[in-house]
Amino acid sequence: MQSSTKQLPPPTAEEMLLDLRDTAYHEAGHAVMMKRFGGEGNALVWRNFSGDPTESAWRGQFGWWVCPEAKRNDAKSLGLPKIAVPKNWEVLFAAAGMVAEEIAAGIRDPRWVSENVYSRILMDEASPTDLKSMGITDIYNFDADQIDRNIRQACRYLLQDWALVRDEAEYLISFAQMPHSGYSANLKNFTYV
Repeated sequence: MQSSTKQLPPPTAEEMLLDLRDTAYHEAGHAVMMKRFGGEGNALVWRNFSGDPTESAWRGQFGWWVCPEAKRNDAKSLGLPKIAVPKNWEVLFAAAGMVAEEIAAGIRDPRWVSENVYSRILMDEASPTDLKSMGITDIYNFDADQIDRNIRQACRYLLQDWALVRDEAEYLISFAQMPHSGYSANLKNFTYV
């Protein structure tokens, strides 16, 4: 008996570039939001060589080494000016990745950004790490109004800092396309592994 499972074709060059853009803007959103509140860290994007065409062609991660609250507390203990860190900074940081993807796709209205991010959460397209930081443990049972307010706030902040997000994303894209990443900007010679 033959298997009826069809294999997905490898992604096209255009799909690869769109996925790279989305991944880079996602991580750049996290990076800029973290820096907005005084935190520090690094965003990375790299090629996914798993060979599974159902997975994203690119992977990304933002690793932080200075938390905004710790920096605020250190400043306070040293008698330095107070660093303003909102209570919901971690939720804003977590939402910033998907919010940046929506803005990069051309959506600038916080209401529509929130609607799209909300839909992506319900379709299980958000990373478990981002969901946890947003306080979402069950995608079918969470405070949608509170998440909506946080996503809109994250959108307003990223729009204010959009030049920084764009610069960070462009850096991540160019770095990911260097030969060490296993991916060449010359897509004519691209082979799907």
